Amino acid sequence: MAAICAVACAVAAEPPRSRGRASWYDFTRAIVGDAVRLRIIPITTAQYPLLARRPAFGVLSAARFERTFGFTLPPWRDALAACNESAPQG
Repeated sequence: MAAICAVACAVAAEPPRSRGRASWYDFTRAIVGDAVRLRIIPITTAQYPLLARRPAFGVLSAARFERTFGFTLPPWRDALAACNESAPQG
């Protein structure tokens, strides 16, 4: 579980490296996959208490990044697979 949190935090802090739309639930399910049998329950923004107000639906777009730098980012699932393949095993 710590690995999932580390990846999620790193992704949230980084500039866009992929494109596509996914909730934190979708992202977590993609990381965990079928290898680990965990019960992952999606929740709404309202169910996750934070001091700062959060949008009910906040999808980041890579369109401006792609226009500025002139290349298209890969879909997020492809980027996640590449990340998993390059991660140290152990």
